[in-house]
Amino acid sequence: MLPSSERVPGVRMGMDLAQVACHATTRNPMQPRIATRLLAPLLLATFTSTAQADVSLFEGTPGGAGNVRIYDETGATPPRAPAELQGITLLPIDAASRSLLEALRSDRPRLGADIPGAQRVILPFEQGSLYRYRRDGTLGATFGYFVIGTDGAARRVFEIAGTGLAGADDPIPGCVGVDPSGQALLVGTTVAAGGNLIEIDLALGTSIDRTATLDPVSTLFGGARLLSTWGIALSTRGALRFDRTNGASASFVPLPLGADALAFVGDGVAVSADETTAAFVGGDSATAAHVLTFRSTGGATRATTTPSAIQGAGYLPTFPHGPTLAVSADGTAVAWRTEGATTEAWVRQLAPGAAPAFQVTDDAHFEDTLGETGAIGFIAGTLILLVGSVQGVIGGAPTGIEGGDIFQVIPITNEVVNLSLTSGQALTPFPKGGLDTDNGIWELPDGSGIVALHDFGADGEVLTVPWTGAPTVVLDQVKSVESIALAGSNVVLGVRRTNAERTTDLVHVPMGVGSTANVISTFSKDCDLERFQGRSDGRFTAVLDCLGAEWLGHASFPSASGSLLTNQPLVYGPTFAFPPTGSVAGSLEFPSRTVFFTWSGAGAPKLLVRWNGPGYVLPGA
Repeated sequence: MLPSSERVPGVRMGMDLAQVACHATTRNPMQPRIATRLLAPLLLATFTSTAQADVSLFEGTPGGAGNVRIYDETGATPPRAPAELQGITLLPIDAASRSLLEALRSDRPRLGADIPGAQRVILPFEQGSLYRYRRDGTLGATFGYFVIGTDGAARRVFEIAGTGLAGADDPIPGCVGVDPSGQALLVGTTVAAGGNLIEIDLALGTSIDRTATLDPVSTLFGGARLLSTWGIALSTRGALRFDRTNGASASFVPLPLGADALAFVGDGVAVSADETTAAFVGGDSATAAHVLTFRSTGGATRATTTPSAIQGAGYLPTFPHGPTLAVSADGTAVAWRTEGATTEAWVRQLAPGAAPAFQVTDDAHFEDTLGETGAIGFIAGTLILLVGSVQGVIGGAPTGIEGGDIFQVIPITNEVVNLSLTSGQALTPFPKGGLDTDNGIWELPDGSGIVALHDFGADGEVLTVPWTGAPTVVLDQVKSVESIALAGSNVVLGVRRTNAERTTDLVHVPMGVGSTANVISTFSKDCDLERFQGRSDGRFTAVLDCLGAEWLGHASFPSASGSLLTNQPLVYGPTFAFPPTGSVAGSLEFPSRTVFFTWSGAGAPKLLVRWNGPGYVLPGA
């Protein structure tokens, strides 16, 4: 029985968790009315649980110290408490080379911002999540990483002692490089901790020091890239690389003209899709820099002939509208952006004797009011980029691009084509368009094009922009895209509408250019869709927040059938996990305890454990 402080209005006491979830005979007076389209199309989703799976929990104050415990979802084995993950504090973490443009791609790491006071790195191909932690002791602190893989169990994969007089300084504060398969990491330690470049095998929990033969190396935040057969890291003096074979050591990439070191090295490394060619920025200063390219062997080559103001590769979190440096899929061309009163985009072929760099954003192609460039990438064999105006400036840096369009540069001929056509202008010079980076611009994972919000000011529409053919309006009357996720082969969106009711809609768009959106559910204007999560197997979950009252919804795609856990408001924890049995794991927050549960999306939830204190689920894959 729930204590009086945990009672839910409209629900009888003496009911267990399953009964609380299923009791829905009357409408709670706190519950705002939801549009009638909500429950009618939401049928109970049916999942089959055939495999044993674990759920990892953090039992402790969010943002403070606590313990990791692992529970068998089936109840067949007792809970486990890994000794090395007791008394830990979760820390911020990030993955190198992230961009909003690539946020839907399954082969790229993503940042999970749902961990209170910290983050997690969501590994490619749903291989799990990576966490960073600190564990205080009597003689200092220990820092490390653990993963929660496809089985849902937390496993430590690396630890290192703190540095400094008290042994409590962080030795691994930077971004991690993530293997494309999601099976390994590249980590740089501080000079105080040895200045090492360490490759970590996430499956085995083993590590290789790739700089054991070098003096301490000062690696740069966000400068690590781990490719299938070789690895890269940027240091304060240049780029290092190594073969991913046992015993192979890193060495510095020889610089042009026999230079020993660079005075300036920009953030981030761009890599071709075939992993043959890498590019970074370096030179005498940030205002006198070159674009340098290199491969797994040989020296670096300048793609630029004149030093210019070039900051770096333009990845998150520094650049919200990057990348600003890209290499073609086959490694034969590179594109970059120069800074100044305006930003200009350039592209050049890398073959010996190739023509000089072509300025994409010259006056012949664009009106002079368009002075900001970003979202540079080589997709489907051609260069694409977003050109518009500066959205705003914070600390001297642009915060994004507004009034833009997506353009394509045809190889060899250098013809510039307006793909999105929100300006209505297909001929040069191109005027201002209607795409803003803060509204969202995402590459579709199937490679067919880009999905974006065309902002009309008072109205808007979600577009899919193909590489060939005309853009398609998939949804109109859109004020903003609040959330986006993939579930199976569907793009799922939470959108604010500009209709008379100002509703919040849950919609899905089957993958591929030319598809139209299907509205799954419509909610009142007082409701927000939060904690969006989807999986490749089609499972999807989100929390509906209506004036602080919360409901948990679960759906299955492509049928888009689903259900609400209860039509009574509850207070859910910040995170949810997807055990491989087909369920969703979450928590309910009460003043004196936390109730952890699993739910298949059909029928009653299952109690996992009651914890007399705060805590939350640790998501994995």
